[in-house]
Amino acid sequence: MHFMHSQCVNLTSSTPASLEPIEGSVGASVAFDSSKGPDAAPSSSGRLRPSRKQSLLSAAQTAADQYGAITRRQLLSAGVTQRQIDRRMAVGSLTTVARGVYFVAGVTPTWEQRAVAAVLVTHARAYEGALSHESAAAVHGLPGYTRSGTILLSINARDRHPNPLAIMSRMCDLLEEDVIDGPLGVPITSVARTVLDLATQSSRIDTAQAIISGAVEAGKTTLDELEHRFGQARRRSGIIPVRKALLRARREADRRIRAEKHLREKLARREQRRTLRMMERAALDARLTPSTARSVSNLADVGSAAA
Repeated sequence: MHFMHSQCVNLTSSTPASLEPIEGSVGASVAFDSSKGPDAAPSSSGRLRPSRKQSLLSAAQTAADQYGAITRRQLLSAGVTQRQIDRRMAVGSLTTVARGVYFVAGVTPTWEQRAVAAVLVTHARAYEGALSHESAAAVHGLPGYTRSGTILLSINARDRHPNPLAIMSRMCDLLEEDVIDGPLGVPITSVARTVLDLATQSSRIDTAQAIISGAVEAGKTTLDELEHRFGQARRRSGIIPVRKALLRARREADRRIRAEKHLREKLARREQRRTLRMMERAALDARLTPSTARSVSNLADVGSAAA
């Protein structure tokens, strides 16, 4: 995952003997306790396991890439032990968000942090959720949506446990192509699916059409893509206004295309007439003597002044 943000993530204990700042690939300054141990130590199987320094560096970089959020599974995968996790929780370096998901202390809370952590909560429960609806629209940059407010997720499984960071909707008709890797590094519904979800929430055709037109005019998707995805949609509440809104949007697009074509043809004809006049004038000038050409020019000037 690659992000253009900078956060200082410290996974060391509360009283480290020595800290070495390391600049990560995205400019995230991470710190770890390098006062103990070699770079690597042999395990019981004889293989080299990551040193404490390497493990904390890897975990800190993962947390920095995720806006200060990290899961227990990611910590263990980086080589951090459960004892080290417990110790950092005890001293406040890690704060529990939900079971198996933590925030690193010292990272400025942001909407992006909550969004990433909300998705990680679903992954920690062995099913995948994706940012959707208004949250996905804000991340995709659709007109009229900002990265603020409640985090909204879509899941394709039933979960009896509430998500402390988000409101979850069970969507049984999520297709594989509906979920993509988003700019935040976590799953998110595609632009076409996001527009479909937002449009079906409205019972008004005008509102649905405004959502569709806004996304198309912003260059985030196309009418062809939306019509293709709509053709795969199951029947559900709000689908009829979306159908009518798509038909209206298609008629307006076709009307705009015809108007633009007519304008281009009109301009082309005007340019053609102008070129013909210039050619005729050049041919006439070539047949006249210099004195006659001046007389014709003067006569044309007198005629234009009289008019």
